[in-house]
Amino acid sequence: MHPGKYLAKAARDSASKLAVIEDERTITYGQLFENAAALSVRLRQLGCGKGRAVVLFLPNCIEFATSYFAVMLLGGVAALTDARLKAPELAAFVDVTKPEVVITTPDLEPLVKNAIGRLPFEVSVQSTASFAELSQAGAPSADELPIEKVAPDAAALYLSTSGTTREPHTVVLTYSQLDLFPETMHAMTQTSAADVVGIILPMSHISGPIICNEIVKYGIPLVLLPIAHPEKTLSLIEKHGVTWFHGVPAVFQVLLRLAKVKQCELKSLRFVALMGTVVPVPLLRESAKQFPHTAIIQGYGTTETSPLVTLLRTEEAQRKIGSVGQAARRCEIMIVGNDGNELLTGHIGEVIVKGPQVMKGYLNDPEATARVIKDGWYHSRDAGYFDEDGYLYILGRKDDVIITGGLNVHPGQVENVLSEHPCVLEAAVVPAPHKLSGVVLHAVVVLKSNCRATESDLIAFCRERLAEFKTPRQIEFRENLPRTRMGKIDRQALGAQA
Repeated sequence: MHPGKYLAKAARDSASKLAVIEDERTITYGQLFENAAALSVRLRQLGCGKGRAVVLFLPNCIEFATSYFAVMLLGGVAALTDARLKAPELAAFVDVTKPEVVITTPDLEPLVKNAIGRLPFEVSVQSTASFAELSQAGAPSADELPIEKVAPDAAALYLSTSGTTREPHTVVLTYSQLDLFPETMHAMTQTSAADVVGIILPMSHISGPIICNEIVKYGIPLVLLPIAHPEKTLSLIEKHGVTWFHGVPAVFQVLLRLAKVKQCELKSLRFVALMGTVVPVPLLRESAKQFPHTAIIQGYGTTETSPLVTLLRTEEAQRKIGSVGQAARRCEIMIVGNDGNELLTGHIGEVIVKGPQVMKGYLNDPEATARVIKDGWYHSRDAGYFDEDGYLYILGRKDDVIITGGLNVHPGQVENVLSEHPCVLEAAVVPAPHKLSGVVLHAVVVLKSNCRATESDLIAFCRERLAEFKTPRQIEFRENLPRTRMGKIDRQALGAQA
């Protein structure tokens, strides 16, 4: 997929149609192309071009889309990293990706210059404050601008991994891999030109480019949903008729609680896809009850897999609740044991993936690439199993397995049982040292408001539903759980405190 060509087509066919909506700010497809083209001219003057990297250090905003498409028009590489990084972290990413330019906002510009000042090479900084001036200077039209041709296997994206379970790496995805997300979404959920897409996750991760590609493929609007303001998010969904978005459970839980208070059903939503971590089944059931017109589905994948390799079809949302769906087209998925051999249906093992979805590799790190891609199979380090119908279920990170009394326990199994308790809002299970047993299961629980449960209540509840060795020995109550930048439970922080 060449996003620059798709944007040019959308500008020709639907110039006056809204492309991106950011609260009261909007931009049409004609304006988006004009601004992206003007920026691409400026970037070329700064030495950017085909195969050259440009770092986008931006929050969710219209300018993110403008910058992304400007780089794509050049046939360049959009290098994305979290806009909440500190200067040393950003410096490390810039050092690896070697960009010609970093694009950022005026308020982040001092931090960017601080980061660049730590490096032994020069990098230009382009502020979004200059975008209006660039477009006023004039830019080629969609018919006049020469759009660089790119090879299918040319690098399109450099994406920083989270590094929550290992050292962060920089994933390389190609232009051909940009087709895969829209392809899978259409096959599993019938996405079309009738949709209005919302984005609530950081665009500085893989969510930004995949959703930008989605909207230009169909020429549809993108609504930026501010998770820091959940009430406004609900209002924007209703106002603009958002038909789908994807998120992580923690984000969706906030919206669900507010929607219940406001008695809001969000009838425009066809589906919501929850991804990125294990989703408690009670959350899925509660969401389906609150939003009866909406299919609440799950998908699975990683940044290294473009990012989606399974998705539950919308019509299967209730019949296969708890599953992340079946394999995407052209994708093979296998469950293997510690010996690398395939496991039988129903047996828990590591999820490995093969197909065009698998990344080109980690940038400038062949050793790290070889550790995760073996004989063409990407080893996810995630634990899961297939049911008898070929539907995948994810239980969390393989590295999170707790060995207690010589037996393996997958925290996701225990957390799902705890979440079934009517008073439990969410739970996380980590290992804790024990004088006699060596290691025991330590559950950290957040209770629902105005709901009471004791440690003995929850242990008894688990004991009725789990084998004794899977039952937590300790229950700790907290008001909230620590989370990563992407909203996942931070198990490292919990484990250190247990």
